[in-house]
Amino acid sequence: MPDNIKQPEGTKGVRILVVEDERKVAQALQEGLEASQYEVTVTHSGEEGFFLVNEQTFDLVLLDLMLPGRDGLEVLTTLRKRGLQTPVLILTAKDEVAVEVRDDGPGMAPEHHLRIFERFYRVDKERSRAIGGAGLGLAIAKWAVEVNGGRIDLDSAPGKGSVFSIVLPG
Repeated sequence: MPDNIKQPEGTKGVRILVVEDERKVAQALQEGLEASQYEVTVTHSGEEGFFLVNEQTFDLVLLDLMLPGRDGLEVLTTLRKRGLQTPVLILTAKDEVAVEVRDDGPGMAPEHHLRIFERFYRVDKERSRAIGGAGLGLAIAKWAVEVNGGRIDLDSAPGKGSVFSIVLPG
């Protein structure tokens, strides 16, 4: 891990699903994440990844875009239609990858934009673990993006929803 990137504290028990058909890439992701004390489940097909996300709870999903059978975008679209709120990072092997994740939610005021990437931070203080999430998903997503030399940006305003933009080098 680069010296300028700190490993998030409290990674033990944080569950990550890796859906990647290239076995060497999947193994490298698994080894790196497990070395940082994440609990990692790996599958090599979009169909199985879709099944696992519907049957188990994950804090983050790393999803390959180009999968045999059911590709990553199809899996993500179907999961979002079914209400999945787990952060999903799309992976692909291009020179630079740019992904936007949009929602039609309530949006958020500018004072929350940097803080939502902090561990356990919630804009809505009324939400609890029982209602949804541990407040770790975006912190893990930001860490994973930065470890890979990328960046994650947010464009959001009250009443306008949110757009998360992720850019990763190839």
